[in-house]
Amino acid sequence: MNRHYINLKGFHKVLYFVGIGGLFTFGLVEWIKVNLFPVLVKVDEMIKTGNVPEHSIGTLEIGILGISLIILLIAPLLDEINIKRLVQSVGLVILLILDVVWVLSAVAQGQFFLSLIFMIWLTSSWMVWISYDIFKILNSWLRVKNKDENQIDMAKLAFIWALVAFVLGRIG
Repeated sequence: MNRHYINLKGFHKVLYFVGIGGLFTFGLVEWIKVNLFPVLVKVDEMIKTGNVPEHSIGTLEIGILGISLIILLIAPLLDEINIKRLVQSVGLVILLILDVVWVLSAVAQGQFFLSLIFMIWLTSSWMVWISYDIFKILNSWLRVKNKDENQIDMAKLAFIWALVAFVLGRIG
């Protein structure tokens, strides 16, 4: 009996990426609605009344922050350059630029658009895909060479936990 199957090898990963990206999108859109729009109303009132504070973050600082974040996300992918990693890196930069433009447009108009939510969903799914590859790279780096497959170098693991604790301490 000859059965024909559709080859869906790896398609389940795409479904995971899109699903997790959707969860991130929901959280991000709700955060923007709750936290960003009320602040913008206050800023608009301050501009209308002329009570603008003297100290503000300039365009240069925002540009440096954006470029730094993009470089931190892309750096692990460019260790060994291949087409997949190049597509991931260039796609991420393009999606992040489009996200910034559409978020600024939505903020200026005071409402969300369906295209903006779809774009955030696409970017979130793309970032989950990249994060998956980064975790695979990190996992292979943590493994002890020439030993049992399940052994992890504890010094490298402690280093990673120290970095995570430092970043979380600085954020929180």
